[in-house]
Amino acid sequence: MSESNASHASQSHLMNTHAHSNTHGHAHGHGHAHGTATNANTTIASMQRMRSTRSNYASDADYEIAILTACLEMVHRASNESIAETWQTIGIEALRILVKLLERPFDKIQAILQHAERSNHSANVIDRNIAQAINRENKLSVQKITKILAVYSLIPEAKAVMARCPGLLSVLVKITDTQNINRMKTMRPVSNRIKKSMMNMNANVTANANANANANSRPND
Repeated sequence: MSESNASHASQSHLMNTHAHSNTHGHAHGHGHAHGTATNANTTIASMQRMRSTRSNYASDADYEIAILTACLEMVHRASNESIAETWQTIGIEALRILVKLLERPFDKIQAILQHAERSNHSANVIDRNIAQAINRENKLSVQKITKILAVYSLIPEAKAVMARCPGLLSVLVKITDTQNINRMKTMRPVSNRIKKSMMNMNANVTANANANANANSRPND
């Protein structure tokens, strides 16, 4: 499937999830409604910043996926009951798409390294190409998807399905591989600048996922 087709397919599925979660979010009381309005205002501001600070090297697909995953993460800030119902409705289908989107930046990096080895690229060229592949939009997508997965992992019915989901555990290992043990296999060294950038991305993803899981594990007021 081409990148453009994958983007459109992801958009269709993710927007369906957005609509479903948003509908259930309105079913709660005044306090929840106030929190939802606050989250909405915050996310609108975030969307505006994304539009005004789009990375020079972000493709249309990078940008669209970042916007969609940010929206999807926002509407998953709901009660445990709503999240459980969302999982029952579209969780398994959404999980496969989310895993593919998580793998996407790492697939790009691997393709760059393979091409560099065939073409005998210099370390500077490799650094530049990888830096473009791990642009701001791709980092944001990984962060938001990881937070969504953290929310789903709190649903008892989802635990076994997630553990068996093809590719999920392996891509999570890549995200948490801050020592760069398993991610990039190449004969050419990758610069410390690129390694530091990817370690920072991994640290942010892990911190955000832990914070989100802790917040969702607290009893509702």
